[in-house]
Amino acid sequence: MRFKETEYIVGFASEVNTQKENPVDLQKRLERYAKSQLVEYIQVTVKSETQNVVTENSQGYQQSFLGTFSSSTELELTGLKVESAYDTKSKTGYAIATAKRSELYNFYKAQLASSLDEVEGKIKLARLAMDAGK
Repeated sequence: MRFKETEYIVGFASEVNTQKENPVDLQKRLERYAKSQLVEYIQVTVKSETQNVVTENSQGYQQSFLGTFSSSTELELTGLKVESAYDTKSKTGYAIATAKRSELYNFYKAQLASSLDEVEGKIKLARLAMDAGK
């Protein structure tokens, strides 16, 4: 089956089982990787932390800069479908994760609309409270 890029977001993984891993375990690992690949395509949360250290010694001040960087995917997708297969002849595992763009769009559009309605309601209450306090 082919997935049009305009209609689907796809994550794919395959691996030849050279380590003689249990095929079921291989498929599960490939499924996780395919899901992760798909989610990373949509959103990657990037975290960075920096620290500026200034120390004083007999010769004056010394400044150093420390930094760490990491990224992770923390997104749960609606409509995510995962399929996997194992070819016993070639000893290769395959996994594919798909999500239909229109389903994602409609789901998150509805969530945003709900959040917007909630914010607008709170703004309205704040204005009423301000007007009552005059």
